[in-house]
Amino acid sequence: MIDFRNYTTVPKNFDFERTLAENHKLKSNNEVLIFIGVTAAILVLGLTIYVANEQQQEEIKYKIDVN
Repeated sequence: MIDFRNYTTVPKNFDFERTLAENHKLKSNNEVLIFIGVTAAILVLGLTIYVANEQQQEEIKYKIDVN
């Protein structure tokens, strides 16, 4: 017996070329957004590490040792 639950039917006037072109455009847009997101995350992480390091250097610079 054939399992028809996994089959998808499309109408006769379905435009494959337009759908494939739209899918390609959306995929390239997603790749650009992923690149921008990863770049922004790396910049934020780098800036956070830089600021934390600067604050730590400030604390060490003004630390007074009392003997």
